[in-house]
Amino acid sequence: MTEPHRNFRTAVYCTARDVLRMQDEAWRNGTLAAIEGSVHIDKVYLESFRSMETVDRAVLERTRDFFEGKAIATAGCITTSRETTPEWDFKSLCYSSDEDRRMLAEVSALTAELFDEIILDDFFFTNCTCEKCVAGKGDRTWAEFRLDQMREVSENLVVGPAKKANPKVKVIVKYPNWYESFANAGYNLDLGSTVFDGAYTGTETRDATYSSQRLPPYLSFGIVRYYENIHPGRNGGGWVDPFQRRDLDRYGEQLRLTLLAKAREITLFCWGVLADWYTEFDTSPDHHHVAPIAGRELRVVHDLLGHLGTPTGLASYRPIHTSGEDFLHHHLGTVGIPTDMTPVFPDAGTVLLTEGAKADPDIVAKTQAHLQAGHTVVLTSGLLRVIEDEFQRVVPLQVTDRKAMVDTFTTFSDVYRSAERILLPEVAHPTNGASEVISALHGEAGFPVLIRVLFGPGVLYVLTIPDTPTDLYELPREIGTALKRVLLRDQLAHVEGAAKIGLFLYDNDTLVINSFTPHPTEAVLVVHRVDVVVTDLVTGEAVPGTTAGGTTRVPLALYPGTFRAFRVG
Repeated sequence: MTEPHRNFRTAVYCTARDVLRMQDEAWRNGTLAAIEGSVHIDKVYLESFRSMETVDRAVLERTRDFFEGKAIATAGCITTSRETTPEWDFKSLCYSSDEDRRMLAEVSALTAELFDEIILDDFFFTNCTCEKCVAGKGDRTWAEFRLDQMREVSENLVVGPAKKANPKVKVIVKYPNWYESFANAGYNLDLGSTVFDGAYTGTETRDATYSSQRLPPYLSFGIVRYYENIHPGRNGGGWVDPFQRRDLDRYGEQLRLTLLAKAREITLFCWGVLADWYTEFDTSPDHHHVAPIAGRELRVVHDLLGHLGTPTGLASYRPIHTSGEDFLHHHLGTVGIPTDMTPVFPDAGTVLLTEGAKADPDIVAKTQAHLQAGHTVVLTSGLLRVIEDEFQRVVPLQVTDRKAMVDTFTTFSDVYRSAERILLPEVAHPTNGASEVISALHGEAGFPVLIRVLFGPGVLYVLTIPDTPTDLYELPREIGTALKRVLLRDQLAHVEGAAKIGLFLYDNDTLVINSFTPHPTEAVLVVHRVDVVVTDLVTGEAVPGTTAGGTTRVPLALYPGTFRAFRVG
């Protein structure tokens, strides 16, 4: 038996198929012993419905009572999926269908009668385009129609029937990782605080290259913070599965980053995978290693979490129901620029505004006010492009139709080359009206990468984002360092080194550095203070450093998929 973790709870999700298999007592007891040999289980989620199949009440009751007899808490779960095609196209229920609506209300009531907590797996969206849905949409956009429809479904077909069946029940909505497309599918990030009793976070990033979503690894951390900022105190935890990855180190890293984001609970999907095999989702032959990998990662992280404060980073405004420059905050995080997304305009010295901020009709006025208060704003080229007509009142900048394929960069004191060529849009600025902090060169022509403009007592920076945002990983390390010096000047520290070294900052002067590189590398932790002691939080030993230019520099050796944690004092 493994020991419980002090700084978070561990849950295991049991699909309908798992619940049905548990009626074989030998399999149930054997798999429980095997999983608990690696992972302490505080809680299980027992699924009552998936893919048009409802688990029998008696089966759910027996399974619930078994776990509660083992002092393992239970909760119900509903997965509102209709079917999955061989091409892995997910089909939602049709919420214009009387039959589907009746079925969901019945499942919600049944589940609430058996459990005091229900979580909705992240299929709680709609992509139905049947004739009834087309007619119901009318002249509205799909986003407008689906947001309205799913609010009504949430209130009348899920929460309403559940609360009627069990007034004590808490209904939690799990939001997935693809928030850039939420509105179009009817996902409303506001409902986790207004209709539901809480929210949960899907932190699966899987393989950034060879999986269908291609999510940057930092997202496993950053998305927890975003949902927590939307639902303060009500974001229940993070949820990881071991699918679509080249190796199990990537799986463990997702668990680690979820917990470093201070998730209150970690849910492991799912029992069948942790136990032995699960052909419905994945036929990988290494599933018998999943539970030990999870257990190792949870043990490594749980002591460390007690030393870490509340995560912080470069404040970034991203309203809900928006899109643009997809997952850019997490690409920046992957190259060592930690961001902290918030649904309201931040009260911070430096604020990052990406294209998603366009959803706020007052974004130009808020930007100007922040500058006039003596603060700093970092504006991306994607946002400038969509607001530039109105932004002319603030600064005469323009994203032109011209682009350049570049591999040469300069800070006007030195010139550096990237290993790959990068396609950049051109941001035009008036001579002597702005200064270029970093530029790219194409022949004898220059293309700004970072522009600096003074506005009253404030400073505006415009950051040019490559057409392919992962090309940020290809910037020469010296250019990456120059960006960090500007964007993280108000933060505790930055890291000089290879692009894919993540930095995680906390408000009690602690930090974690995680290597996303596939090879050993050397880096330098640059603390923006002098006369400090940097202590390794794992070993308790002081780490030697040197003082230079008002900073403390600590050289580090980093290995693939590993992390280092420090306190600055």
